[in-house]
Amino acid sequence: MYQKHFKRLFDIIISLSLIIILCPIILLLSFSVFIFIGYPIIFKQLRPGLNGKLFSMYKFRTMKTMINKNTILNDEDRLTKFGQFLRSISLDELPELWNILKGDMSLIGPRPLLEEYLPLYTDAQAKRHDVKPGITGWAQVNGRNSISWNKKFELDIWYVKNLSFWLDIKILYLTVFKVFSRKGISPKDQIIMPRFDRTVFELKAHREINIAVISDIHSNFDALKLVLKNLENKKIDLTIFLGDILTYGCQPLEVLHMLCNYKRKYPAIFIKGNHDQIYFDLQSNADKLNYKFPKFVDESVKWTLEKISQISLKDLFFWHDSYYIGNVYFSHANPFFYGDWRYLENNQNLIESFKELKKKKVFAGVFGHSHRKLFVGHKKNVLCKIDNFSKEINNDIEQLIINVGSIGQPRGKGLGYALLNLRNNKLNEVSYKKIDIDFKNSIELIKKTRFSKNTKKKLIDYLKI
Repeated sequence: MYQKHFKRLFDIIISLSLIIILCPIILLLSFSVFIFIGYPIIFKQLRPGLNGKLFSMYKFRTMKTMINKNTILNDEDRLTKFGQFLRSISLDELPELWNILKGDMSLIGPRPLLEEYLPLYTDAQAKRHDVKPGITGWAQVNGRNSISWNKKFELDIWYVKNLSFWLDIKILYLTVFKVFSRKGISPKDQIIMPRFDRTVFELKAHREINIAVISDIHSNFDALKLVLKNLENKKIDLTIFLGDILTYGCQPLEVLHMLCNYKRKYPAIFIKGNHDQIYFDLQSNADKLNYKFPKFVDESVKWTLEKISQISLKDLFFWHDSYYIGNVYFSHANPFFYGDWRYLENNQNLIESFKELKKKKVFAGVFGHSHRKLFVGHKKNVLCKIDNFSKEINNDIEQLIINVGSIGQPRGKGLGYALLNLRNNKLNEVSYKKIDIDFKNSIELIKKTRFSKNTKKKLIDYLKI
């Protein structure tokens, strides 16, 4: 009865009272965040709520963004001392009082986690969504970030099964004690709690994990639909999208809609490419004047920007600069720093890349960007180029570079994607999957645009295999 009739009333009374009482502190914190961290003051992100339905959750920002257009700080470097202070006494959570007043959240309940975690939950863990998420909860007063993910989920599920008014009162009391004691803010020897998906993928890679790698979709919905349909018939544990989702093709909204639906059903990692960064910058008006494109790129980018004007590409997915799984390194273009978009198309770049992979202590690098299929081994300082992807990795190859081609714009070099199998954290098997697609519809869509004649010809020519 409490959950059905009185918990919502309890939330409204408490949240409204706290907003009124804490208004001066909220205003002071808003000014402080602006001074010490910058604009925007409020961090907004989609989170799963009751029954997994998404809502926009609000918090005070605690992290910096980019330090320049080429370099992205990791989470530990992005978290400022002021931001760490806000987290330590949970002041960053105050804007969530508005979420409670709106009805998206409750004062007490399991914490709302990332949307990307939804396809990773077991049936038992998914029951945490049987109630509204809360600012604080049973897991928060029993260890917060100092306990494992499995323990957190056990505590969340216990709360769902035992929810009552007196339990909520107990959690409120314990929350005040925990805030002032500042216990369990971070895991031992770490500033940031490790992501749940990272934990899951590392565990799978330690046993066995099958990964599909797709790159350079370039607004080609027909190709993306075909590839994702093909993956339904395969045992895939994770799909990695290697960037360059938009530009050149004429189906950007369809592509974004399909990718959003896909990530809610299946585990997926999104890695930033140079074209993705273009839209991040142009949509935030940052570095706009620094971009000088060839005419065909400029026309396509402007056309795409107009089509996605109501969507912030940067906020649509959780983007990574690069990603590690087992002894494999994934990034859009090469193993160098983010923003280095050199193509791996000559021996010197390949040799430098192998040296960089050795520094990173990985066996293989998997990349996109060049729109071509590439399989190159490194053995005793000699490059071993292979025309076709082998199904098993030769034991005598010291290192490996894989370029997965493109599914949206082959440019005559590589129309397909890659499947990887890792066992015991080591790359065990690689296969390249060509896709058979008629680009007739893509060509017709290009013809119907207001692109210049030369741009239309260029984009259509790039679709020829």
